[in-house]
Amino acid sequence: MNTVTESTIREWAASDPYYLGRIPYLTAAAEIIARVQGETALEIGPYLDTQTLVPGCATMDAAASRFKPTVLHDVRKVPWPMKPERGYDLIVALQVWEHLHGNERLASAEAFRRARHVLMSFPYLWPGDPLMYDHAGLTRSVFAGWTLDRDPIMTLRVASDHPGLSSRCDRILYLFEGDRA
Repeated sequence: MNTVTESTIREWAASDPYYLGRIPYLTAAAEIIARVQGETALEIGPYLDTQTLVPGCATMDAAASRFKPTVLHDVRKVPWPMKPERGYDLIVALQVWEHLHGNERLASAEAFRRARHVLMSFPYLWPGDPLMYDHAGLTRSVFAGWTLDRDPIMTLRVASDHPGLSSRCDRILYLFEGDRA
């Protein structure tokens, strides 16, 4: 599948500090995407619609504060309103599921139903109080529960230093086969 390159991600980081600590995992995600066969993609919750890992792909977000997504919809509400009903080769959701507050399994079931492949990233063992921070203290067993105990076809742990934090903030990337595979 067509995807951006590391140099493009570095260009994003040069113009927007949001991307500085995210270069390693975004690059890893782009490399995984390049291996997926297909043409249609949906990226859920991208930072900006002009900076998606699959250029020109459909986007979905619950708010239109930073950009206007292709589909303005809360991923926690199923079924998702897109047509065709089951029409993506790949769904990408990076650093999204930890914000779904009890709706992770429901959203996972819908993503798996709609795609041939699903790529997700999660914050792995980040520091902080889990009661105060969505990203804190999450483990592989939590991710397994959120993804319906489905075995990923690829798992990659990416280490990165996040600006502003005193400790490493690793991420886990999982590539799953969806129900359309």
